[in-house]
Amino acid sequence: MPRRFFLLVLLLLLPFGVAQRCLDELRAGLPNEALSETASGRDAVRFLKRAVDLLEPTLPPLTNSTLPAALSPDDPVFDTAIFLAERGLLPQNWQPDTLAPAVWQTMLERVAAWYEPRPSVDVGDDETLSLGNLVADLSRLITAVTEGLEPLALIATDPGDRNAITFWAVIRNQGVYPRMVVVSPNAVAISLNGDPTRALPYLATCAVPLENYVTAPADVARQLFLANTDAEMVVAYSDPPALYNYRVPGGDAIAFLEFDAPLLEDIDRYAALFLGEGPGPLAITRLVSRVRTNMGPGQIMGLFR
Repeated sequence: MPRRFFLLVLLLLLPFGVAQRCLDELRAGLPNEALSETASGRDAVRFLKRAVDLLEPTLPPLTNSTLPAALSPDDPVFDTAIFLAERGLLPQNWQPDTLAPAVWQTMLERVAAWYEPRPSVDVGDDETLSLGNLVADLSRLITAVTEGLEPLALIATDPGDRNAITFWAVIRNQGVYPRMVVVSPNAVAISLNGDPTRALPYLATCAVPLENYVTAPADVARQLFLANTDAEMVVAYSDPPALYNYRVPGGDAIAFLEFDAPLLEDIDRYAALFLGEGPGPLAITRLVSRVRTNMGPGQIMGLFR
């Protein structure tokens, strides 16, 4: 059975999410009858961008790679192609109107290279690729790397109301770019009701589900990153992409964590880095004793060293 036909049958007949992750999100409303259409280079760019956003939310640029010569500034996928090129995912032999399987394989392999153990990638030997092929390939890749990622939800609560969220974030220590993804607490209105796991679905994606969490009063959570007055907070990248490598003035760090800074008015989330030395071992021990978590003490200590 040709691979193209087999994958189309798989996508149409299997319940989505049983064997592979993020099928619905990758399709993004694409009707079943469109899955058999031949994929173009533009389709590859669009679908790969969706996968990267699911696997690595708010991922900063990684390289200064140039765009392929075949791409013009007025092309409808120009901005999306720039995003991929800045993350080293767009080969120079990419073409907008056609998609060679070898080019698609290269694009997938470059994503796979971000992870350990590195998953194998095989797009088969079909002469042409369908939209269904792209969805299935990306879903398989996401499924292969998800188990190696161990994100941690950090939930800071109001000291006067432990059910109210002051700020929340996802600590990503695995993957291509370790960072903390800080999410606007204004996006949704929820109460923890004594259960921190209520917050996890709002911070997770289908590609990176969340199981582990640390919750603490906001002052304790802030000290885990900002206890040292010499430490510097940097917004590495934001979504939408308004801020890039922005060094937060020392007095504004708390406003940035809590999304009270004017620069964050139209931003949903951002990738944060903390430069300089954090709190010492004794300070970490005292702080960790004040958090609530479903992880072991050693795991928590290791996160903030």
